[in-house]
Amino acid sequence: MPDLSVKAAGKSICGKRAVNQDALYISCRSDSGGRLIALAAVADGIGGEKGGEVAGREAIGDLYVLFDNKEIVSVDFLHRALEKHFRDVRFRLKDVAAQESGLSRMGTTLVVFALLADGEVIVANIGDSRAYHVQKNKLRQLTWDHTIKAEALRNGEKIDGNIGGLMENLTRSLSVDDHGEEADFFSWNIFSEGAGKQIFLLCSDGLYKFVDDEAICTTVYQQSSLEASVSALTELALKKGSSDNISVCLVEVDVLGGAPVKRQESRHFQETGKRRLSSVLLPVICLLMVFLVIILFAYLL
Repeated sequence: MPDLSVKAAGKSICGKRAVNQDALYISCRSDSGGRLIALAAVADGIGGEKGGEVAGREAIGDLYVLFDNKEIVSVDFLHRALEKHFRDVRFRLKDVAAQESGLSRMGTTLVVFALLADGEVIVANIGDSRAYHVQKNKLRQLTWDHTIKAEALRNGEKIDGNIGGLMENLTRSLSVDDHGEEADFFSWNIFSEGAGKQIFLLCSDGLYKFVDDEAICTTVYQQSSLEASVSALTELALKKGSSDNISVCLVEVDVLGGAPVKRQESRHFQETGKRRLSSVLLPVICLLMVFLVIILFAYLL
């Protein structure tokens, strides 16, 4: 199996806002003992200056615990740990809002990139903060936006205008008054891309709504370091007129030699989970139907 070398950098700024409601988390290491070697996240808080700041901070607050969890040695363990993190954030937001007035409308987006030593990757998101695979002349989005517009486009619906920005409203988030909407989880093996460097970008909408894909790619590859790249991207977003907080995180993964694994498509865990749920429910439903038929037959006799 090939070896992996990982490094990362991130930056979050207020921009033209008075308060930074974004938050980010980055951890990486070279010697993991088979565990996580990279974990990065970006959250974009909503619900007013105070509520958004609190929500964004809560979204990433316990990620260091997940990064140091020695039991996460497989992609299935990682998936369950991330699912639990998303659930826990929602519970914490509800608890905080119950204790402090003025926070009842707070919520946050959250996008996470996690890499295991065996090359397994999970990208998870809820809301419209994004993860990308950055290539020299192409920016490939790895996540699905949870907005009215994005959901409509995925369903093949025609979009006519964006009255008052309503089409950009979130359809999913981690919030006090949500209904338990699920995050999306995507998984693949990084070795399937072959040897060489791969760069992954996590960002809030303060970047991608103001800087186009080509400019993002060019800016990343023109700089001498990841630190210089994240600074250049935030500065470019400001120059392009970004009126929001701006958060950028770059993770560079270098696949060092060895035979690549068989190429695989990204797996959407949520769909897999639905199929698994259906396979469990179907036999139960059949047994219930048989039971009802027996009762009806006995009643008729």
